[in-house]
Amino acid sequence: QDFRRPGHMFPLRAKRNGVLERNGHTEATVDLLRLAGLKECGLCCEIMRDDGTMMRTPELWEMAKEFDLCFITIKSLQDYIRRHETHMQQQACAKLPTFTGSDGNVYQLSGFGGFKLLGVKPQEDEDKLAVCDALAAYLSSEEVQLARYEAVGWGPSNLNAQASDAVKADEALSALAEQLAFAIPQGQYPGDYWSLATSLGDTVIQGELTVDSSDDDLMAALEKFQDTCISYAE
Repeated sequence: QDFRRPGHMFPLRAKRNGVLERNGHTEATVDLLRLAGLKECGLCCEIMRDDGTMMRTPELWEMAKEFDLCFITIKSLQDYIRRHETHMQQQACAKLPTFTGSDGNVYQLSGFGGFKLLGVKPQEDEDKLAVCDALAAYLSSEEVQLARYEAVGWGPSNLNAQASDAVKADEALSALAEQLAFAIPQGQYPGDYWSLATSLGDTVIQGELTVDSSDDDLMAALEKFQDTCISYAE
């Protein structure tokens, strides 16, 4: 008596990476069952209007409120999975080569650490500076950074927080920490650096520097680039 007429079922197969690969209800069904620790096989159905067409999100919200039903969206499920699950594998971690410069000093090649540093803007007003210092101390404290890690999975910069068992057990953060011995954060490069690097590349693209350019021309371009970079650091 609950059904107007007998129905039928179509077998569907979800994508391997669930809702992160396909924004579909089939994938959402399987992901929900997986998160609940159940067998990854479920039944999903459409809720129809009286005219036989499928209800859309606003109407489903109203129905959920009327009958006190739980309601989530695929977007919220995607956000949850991204925050609480690791979707990467550490393939390798290697020290890049060193080289001896023309000044006789040894330099270490480095890569980006895959993150940026955030800072508090300096203030000349002493009262504003005190507030900024207090805010920076609060945000970088062990307690706050661990709470943030537990809430959204962000890696802490506080050294004591990094040493916690939970953070060290995180595969992604452990891989990043291991690579940091050979890398620097992008935040250490000023924004003008990227425009400068682009400009150097453009000289090659536009043919100003070619395989036929003399060593003196190439060295002049590189020394100009290096001197400008040094000026940024100073």
